[in-house]
Amino acid sequence: MTRDEYEERLRALEAQLQADIALIHAGHEARVRSLGGLWQGATEGAAIPVLAPVPAAAPKETARPAWSTLDDLQEALPRLPEVFDKRDIARVLGYMPAYTTLARALAELKKSGEIADNDDGPIYRSQYRKVSRDGVPTS
Repeated sequence: MTRDEYEERLRALEAQLQADIALIHAGHEARVRSLGGLWQGATEGAAIPVLAPVPAAAPKETARPAWSTLDDLQEALPRLPEVFDKRDIARVLGYMPAYTTLARALAELKKSGEIADNDDGPIYRSQYRKVSRDGVPTS
């Protein structure tokens, strides 16, 4: 990753943070206005309806170009530990890819011989290890 790419991604993350904060503030203001309306109705003698809490909508994943996760993962591979899992990948990439997208990218890296399954890891968590150019583990 070049310095310009890093700064571009950092700017995008900051812009997303500001957009998220703006949405949170807008939601809070709507709740406060609603509460004020309920209070106003109560002081005028109207019955106060009991409102069930509305679950928050799941954040939408931003669309990424096709195969960009694989490209990002190949670029990040040198920065990953010798044995890694999806949490390490998310930390290095700066985002958590969708499950199927990550699985497809990891399958491509295994197919190309850049990584392999780590059989020494815990059963409940998939771990991978880097493979050197000659096909043996790097560690």
